[in-house]
Amino acid sequence: MTKEQALLALAKKRQTTRYDGYTSIGDYNGGVWECDYVSPYSKSAHNVDARVMAVLQDWCSSDAFTGDICVEDLSLGYDSTAKTNISLMTLLQNHFGLSLQDTYTTNLFPYIKPGAMNALISIKDLTRAAKDFTLPMVEIIQPQLVICFGKNTFNVMRRACGMGDTNNVAEAIDSSFQYRGATLCCQSHPGQLGKNNRNKGGVDRASADWQRLKTVLDENKIEKPSSDVLSPSTNKTNIMTAKKHTGFIQWFGPLLNALRDLGDSGRPREVSAKIAENLKLPDTILDASFKSGTQKFHNQVCWARQYLVWAGFLDSSIHGTWKLTEKGQGAHLSVDEAAALTRKWKAIHQERRKQRPSAEHPEAEEIENFPQPENDLLTVLRSISPTGFEKVTRELLRESGFEKVEITGGSADEGIDGYGVLALNPFVSFKVIFQCKRYQEGNNVGRVQVADLRNSMLGRAEKGIIITTSTFTQAALKEANRDGAATIELVDGEKLVEMFQKVQLGLTQRVVYDIDQEYFAKYAE
Repeated sequence: MTKEQALLALAKKRQTTRYDGYTSIGDYNGGVWECDYVSPYSKSAHNVDARVMAVLQDWCSSDAFTGDICVEDLSLGYDSTAKTNISLMTLLQNHFGLSLQDTYTTNLFPYIKPGAMNALISIKDLTRAAKDFTLPMVEIIQPQLVICFGKNTFNVMRRACGMGDTNNVAEAIDSSFQYRGATLCCQSHPGQLGKNNRNKGGVDRASADWQRLKTVLDENKIEKPSSDVLSPSTNKTNIMTAKKHTGFIQWFGPLLNALRDLGDSGRPREVSAKIAENLKLPDTILDASFKSGTQKFHNQVCWARQYLVWAGFLDSSIHGTWKLTEKGQGAHLSVDEAAALTRKWKAIHQERRKQRPSAEHPEAEEIENFPQPENDLLTVLRSISPTGFEKVTRELLRESGFEKVEITGGSADEGIDGYGVLALNPFVSFKVIFQCKRYQEGNNVGRVQVADLRNSMLGRAEKGIIITTSTFTQAALKEANRDGAATIELVDGEKLVEMFQKVQLGLTQRVVYDIDQEYFAKYAE
């Protein structure tokens, strides 16, 4: 599907979908305003390969349709005499050297509100429209910079991405964030009122804000993809490498948001999965790995977590659990704030880094060896024989409450390595089959193995479990929980280690103290 076809499909969705309390563009003047865009504004600003996408809140109100039809306005999709539109075009030209036609400009809310142009639209309806239309347009256009005009528009976009609101325009302007490789920024409304509010006290903050946007655009200056084909695998900017050092920095804010969504704490893989869900990350990012086989995305999230621990946003006292501190519960970090935090801790550790080849923080491809406590046990488990791994898995299941655990052995087991019975209570129990995958890191279990085990369950057991020393692809995770099919329980290397720790099988518990780097940092001078 081309970008044009995808945008047309969104326009058709807007034409056939109704929001309660609002009318449609085609309801006025015999339908002459209806168009093949989500917003008529895009008639004059529909560069599908634009580096800059501009998002204004809403296009029109019912009262504005009472006058005569202006043929020029009908052709352009906007009022060319309106001071707001003139200001927008001037700002784009002066700061970016772009005409309106060089951008893709749209409205967040594509329906007609009742009353005057200053009538309010509920946050609920704005957020729904952002999810239905605006975010999909960002995914289709794949811009490098999305300018959201006004705090309200920016906050709605944040809400649609699962993030919290900013309190004022100044805070919003400092709270840019990433979505599908694009940097979403807030800018004061291009109208005179927005400019006056931003420049209170006679300080020209608006011009400085536009210069910051220009800097963001310059830092993200890369080759644009062709608009001929639209595919999730052809994102303009791989979100992992959008610009220097954003590899793990971009996950600081989403990590905090994910933990809040999980009730302030969660297992590492659970947190990564929630980030992916909130940001709608494609499988091409989630399944990407280093040459060694280490998963890039989760590795970078682990690095983000480490910096947040040093900064006091996360509690590291419980092994295998990431937990927000009181400081972290109310924190909302933009990419810029995350970068500043990273620079601070790089400086604190600078003496330690002097012995390394480079004093700079390593790029994403160079930080894959993130120290994870479970690695030692996983190394041991991966080093034993496949038969030995089946036997130790049998012991683990027994220690975890399973009964009558047996290993099938042989080549005619149809993918089943063992059976067991799990008793829920004295009256209810069910039979379980399990499969052991002693895989090296990077050799992930795929969808086919999950589907095959489900087929092997038929007539044999009520539950199926796959236990591996590696992890699972996104396709495997989806297959395990596919609607209408029996659920397959998946145990990856991380969860496997937690199970060994819980029953203390083959492990000796000891007390380890971590240094509170932030506490001692204040005494450094």
